[in-house]
Amino acid sequence: MPRHKRKQTESIALKCGQWTCLEVDISKSKRNSVRNLCKKIALRIGKVILVCVIIVHIIQCLPTLKFKLLAAEESSKPRPRLVSRHKCQIIYVLGIEGDLQREVTTVIYNLARQQRDRETNKPNRVLLRPKILRRILIGQSAKGETGDISSFRDKSLIQHTIDRLCPDDGKTHVIIEDLDVMYRWIDREHRLRIRGKKKWSAMSMHDIVESQDAMSYPRNLELFLEAYSLFAEIHFVAIHRPFLDSLASHENWYQNINLYSNLIGGFMMILNLFLDGHTHDEVTGRKLWTLICLERLTSKYYNGNEDKMNFGRQEFLHHMVEFLSWDQSECKDCWSSWKEDSETNFDPNSVESNWMEILEVRRKELAEEWPSPRVQNENNNLQCVT
Repeated sequence: MPRHKRKQTESIALKCGQWTCLEVDISKSKRNSVRNLCKKIALRIGKVILVCVIIVHIIQCLPTLKFKLLAAEESSKPRPRLVSRHKCQIIYVLGIEGDLQREVTTVIYNLARQQRDRETNKPNRVLLRPKILRRILIGQSAKGETGDISSFRDKSLIQHTIDRLCPDDGKTHVIIEDLDVMYRWIDREHRLRIRGKKKWSAMSMHDIVESQDAMSYPRNLELFLEAYSLFAEIHFVAIHRPFLDSLASHENWYQNINLYSNLIGGFMMILNLFLDGHTHDEVTGRKLWTLICLERLTSKYYNGNEDKMNFGRQEFLHHMVEFLSWDQSECKDCWSSWKEDSETNFDPNSVESNWMEILEVRRKELAEEWPSPRVQNENNNLQCVT
């Protein structure tokens, strides 16, 4: 009987990395078909890997995709209705750096918290120095520079700001700001990238007033009033302090008397020009600002007579309530945090006689211009100590 020849076989193994996924013993006759099978398996594995890569990529993109979908959904919603103008008050306490503005601002803030909405009787919502408004006031750009006025022209930004400051929730919203006119030009110059202001140090008071940069520094009150008075009732509380006391309230003022006195005097005149040119609210016809004699709120003015001082301070509260159309003038805690620094009062003995003569000339010159006769007339002929 013939002997059968043993079939030649060949082992083909399919490797998957370091492991053997498939090992088959086949004859040489089926070698080609097995190779085709391996190609198909490899192709399918490649497709699986591709699908896995796509899935991982999608998972990584999900947060961004979700954000875009939410943004699209938010933009498709109708914009919130602007709150009524009389329910959005912006109170701007105006003054020269060192004018104890923060003390006056705190008193107004405490008084505002005593008020309630006349229609709903809900307590007023009071915001003190909100960052969103301050950035707009100083025109702070993305680089940190000041003086960018584009924010006053951006209607969508104006609406967004009003929506944030005064949402339509039935309450009266009171926004209080006290960014001083000079915005600590000397002390903070290294923190704000202010362009072209060093030249002021070589200018006189009148040169500073005529400088276009100074007229719109650190923020343009004209553009602010124009942009936001359409949506809010804006009230300015102008602080007047004697020129020499304002000078003494600056740290190290005596190291450069000429620079400090010119800057302070110049910005006092700039503040006077703004008040002189804007006396009434164009919508309501009511007074746009009021002038406060700061010395009448201090103990120094009353020579230690506490009864007279308390009476003078209560008169100030009554005046604020009348000016802002509020109702409640009783405020037990309004003056609880008031602080007076005796070092901020001017001491003639701290200045050499020749500089004292120059300062006295500037003080008398300012007395004729700040506050101006018209400003005093608009403020019931209030006489402030100069």
